[in-house]
Amino acid sequence: MSRALFATTEALAFARTAIERMRAQCLGLNPAFDPLVETAAQDLELRTNALATAWERRNTPRALLQYERDHLDRVHLALSQLTSLLKSRPNAKEQVDHLLDGRTVSETRRLRPQLRLEAASRAVAVFTAMAIPGGETLLAELTTARDELRLAIEQVRTSDTETHQILGQLKAAQAEWDASYRNAKRTVKGVLFATDRMDLLDRVFEDLVRKAS
Repeated sequence: MSRALFATTEALAFARTAIERMRAQCLGLNPAFDPLVETAAQDLELRTNALATAWERRNTPRALLQYERDHLDRVHLALSQLTSLLKSRPNAKEQVDHLLDGRTVSETRRLRPQLRLEAASRAVAVFTAMAIPGGETLLAELTTARDELRLAIEQVRTSDTETHQILGQLKAAQAEWDASYRNAKRTVKGVLFATDRMDLLDRVFEDLVRKAS
């Protein structure tokens, strides 16, 4: 069975079901074999839980990147609202150019996150100095969006340094799970063969046992 297949929530759930079936179908067929079955089941259970934990940690960087994108969008919206307010005033073009350092809102949106953060910080400072009546709420929103974007960028940077470690742990967990799964399959086959109950094999592993061979 491929590692890619088993590195999924559905496959991990199947593994737990297989563990339950190992105990239900194999324990008691011959009491002398029960310790072998239980040891294999416990080891597979341990490795399955470890793989599930490693797989969940793997999703953390993706969640942080989405968190960063959400706050980038929030900064973009706040800048758009501020420029719309300025466009209703005299000398609108000059004020917008000053606010965005000569860029358009669309150009600002294409900047990488760190430069967009710097653009937002500049806009906060410029708009604060303008002291435009009625702009307090928009300024507060941009300031909050800027601060949360800064936090998101810092978290993504920290996550980047941890990603290699997380992937290494996932690879190790997958290898340990594979070895444990193969051992459990061999144990079940051996017990069922010795007790002349090979008809129970598919009840433990279903059709996936054939793909794992």
